[in-house]
Amino acid sequence: MVALLGLSACTTETVTRTETVIQTETVTYTYTFTASPSPSPTPDITPVSQEQSQQIAEDYVRNCPTFAFDGIEETLRLVETITLRCPYCWEFVFRFQSRHAGYGDRTGQVLAQVLTTHTARIIVQEGEVIQAVMDDEWDMMQQKPIKG
Repeated sequence: MVALLGLSACTTETVTRTETVIQTETVTYTYTFTASPSPSPTPDITPVSQEQSQQIAEDYVRNCPTFAFDGIEETLRLVETITLRCPYCWEFVFRFQSRHAGYGDRTGQVLAQVLTTHTARIIVQEGEVIQAVMDDEWDMMQQKPIKG
C-alpha cells in the first residue's frame, strides 16, 4: 500500500477523503500511513577466493601449537575442500603426522615416541578462521579438549 501512495521509507502521510453519503450528510475519513523503515543494510561482505582461504587455513594449521611442536612438515596434505552455504566460506580438511601423541605445545611433558596422524578441519569465512577442530576432539582455537 505504501508503494501505491508513493511514500518513501520512514515517512508518515495523512490522507483525507471526503465523500457524500446521503444528500444532506458528508462523512470525512482520515487515514494515516506510516512507511516501515528500510531494512538494516547488509553488512559488508569481504570477497576472498577459495585459493586465498585455503592458504589461510593451511597457515593456521602450520602455526597451531600441535603442528608447530612436532608436526612432520612433509606429511601435511589437504585431503578435502567443502564449499559451505555462507558467503566466501569453505571447510578445509588437512592431515599430517606428528612425532608424539597429544595436542598443543607439550614442552616439558613425558611423551611416547609414536607417530600420530591428525586430521584438522578448518572453516574459513570471508578470510577469517571461524572454527578449527583437530581429530573431532581438540578445539584448536581455544587450545582445549572439546567437551562431548
